[in-house]
Amino acid sequence: MNPSPPVLLIAFNRPDRFARLIDAVRAARPEHVYVAIDGPRNSNSADAAGVQACRDLISRIDWTSSVHVLARPENLGCGRAVSGAIDWFFEHETRGIILEDDLIPQESFFGFCAQLLEHYEDVPEVFAISGCNVVPADHIFTGGPYRFTQIPQIWG
Repeated sequence: MNPSPPVLLIAFNRPDRFARLIDAVRAARPEHVYVAIDGPRNSNSADAAGVQACRDLISRIDWTSSVHVLARPENLGCGRAVSGAIDWFFEHETRGIILEDDLIPQESFFGFCAQLLEHYEDVPEVFAISGCNVVPADHIFTGGPYRFTQIPQIWG
């Protein structure tokens, strides 16, 4: 398997999901891990504990010393926190895998991404590679393990 590209993990206030995501990423052992955690909402008293529990889980990323953290002190909300995290990630990396805490990738996902990111690195028509496929298998006509679309599917 090709080494895993850098990975951005995006979390908020769900430590149980974030812990499962970290465990799934551990299988790929990416050398560079970025973690972005949005701050707690003022309107939700339970957020502070959930956000802190997610921040505490960062110590479970123990397979590399290259862990970069963006811990927001205040809540930016789903849109700004995620887009800001992605911007921050790509200020440091030219390509990588982005996973939110509600995604649990299979181990094969990392090799799939590594292979396709490398293969299509210099192909300007390829904007992104996604592990999400909502198209039923009997409607995919690619002749291979992946397909092209003009409609990005960005979940995973």
